[in-house]
Formats: sequence, structure tokens, C-alpha cells
Amino acid sequence: AAVRVPPAIWKRGGKPVIAVIIDDMGYDHVNSARAVALPAGVTLSYMPFAPDVQDQVRRAKRLGHEIMLHLPMEALEQHGRPGPDMLAVADSRTVLMHQLSRMLNAFTGYVGANNHEGSRFTQDRPGMTAVLRELKRRGLFFVDSRTTGATIGPAVARAVGIAYAVRDVFLDHDPDADDIRARMADTERLARETGRAIAIGHPRTGTMALITPWLANIEARGFTLVPVSVLLRHPEAPKIVAQNLTAE
Repeated sequence: AAVRVPPAIWKRGGKPVIAVIIDDMGYDHVNSARAVALPAGVTLSYMPFAPDVQDQVRRAKRLGHEIMLHLPMEALEQHGRPGPDMLAVADSRTVLMHQLSRMLNAFTGYVGANNHEGSRFTQDRPGMTAVLRELKRRGLFFVDSRTTGATIGPAVARAVGIAYAVRDVFLDHDPDADDIRARMADTERLARETGRAIAIGHPRTGTMALITPWLANIEARGFTLVPVSVLLRHPEAPKIVAQNLTAE
């Protein structure tokens, strides 16, 4: 399907826009709570089987955060042994859809999903097609975390007709403080050059210590912080209808 590609320069109020996703949310309660305390424009992506995940999501939504589901997918490093709580390339269609359903039904309140790990799974066309079709059926969007340069996530998203986005910068792939600062600078540079940037970080002590002051004055530095849904690419025709909007 043809894609309506947004203009090269995305600006809101004349400013370049930055979306920040904090994923892996839910297991580290201390740092997940610190992420919830970040500005409401930050999107939070929760692991489906984290303890008390529904309560955590409810609090995050009360504070205005956009919520996503962080879908565990098989990585190359798992050598075909991904474990029972991860979408795997070798799964039969029945097993895959059962696993996916368990994840999608783990909590409510989310409007999209992105992949956790998945360097193997996001290269598998049948698996990705099945997953993205189900996300589309539920009225959700997909963000490709881009854990491998060989991902076919964007191509499958266009073929399926689901709204999608792709991560530009990992803020804390290297946990060194100087490297995190450099990645924050990369995010700002990309936003200035293209009008938009999507960065992903994680609820870690070092990351939270640096990202909190960074985001506190990001608007003063000439950027607008937006939920990632603002930066979706929409294949023609489909209408994204937010589902699971209310955490019970």
C-alpha cells in the first residue's frame, strides 16, 4: 500500500519535535516510578507480565502518559531458545497467536506496542505479519524498536496497513554517562535536522539521573516533547482507533 509520508520537517509551534519512549517498564519499581514522574509527554511502554502492571499503568495514565505494551520477541542471541513468555520464530501459528493474546490481554490502557528485543523475530515475515495484523485488528499502532538493522517491521507495517514509527536513537544502549549524554545530543541534532526524532531509553538508575534534567528544560532549548503517536506514519486508508484507553 502507498504510504502518506509526513513532510521532511515536523514542527509544532515552529519547534522540532522529540518523542521519548521509556520501555522495559514495570519490573524495576523504583526506576519505573521515576519514569512515571517524567513530563507527561514521555511515552511509557510496559512489560506484559510485570508484577502489579495494571496498577502501575493506572497511575501513569492519571499523570497523563501515553501507554504502550512492550512485546517480548525472540533475539538472535537466544539461539532458538527464547523461553515461554516470548514470541518465537519457531512457534506454530496457534502457539504464536496464543502467546500474543496472553500478552495483549495482560493489562489495559495502552494504545500501541513496540518490540522488546526481537532481533530474530523482527526479521521473520510470517511472524511479523501475524502480529501486526492482530495489532491492527485491535486498533493499535506499532513502533519498531529497531534492535537490528535487518528488521522488516516497517515493510510489514506498510503491507498490513498499520500506523507505525521507527526508533531513531537508543539513549542508553551503553550505560556510560558520557555515552548517554552523547545520545541525547544525537537526538537533538536529528530533530533539528529533520524536524523530528524518536528516542528510546530504559528505567535504569543512570538513565533516570540524566534524562530527568534533560527533559525538564527541553522546551527551553527549542524542542517540543510529544507522545510517540504524534510521529506515526499512516499507510493510506486505515484509521487508527485508540483501544484499551481506560485502565480499569
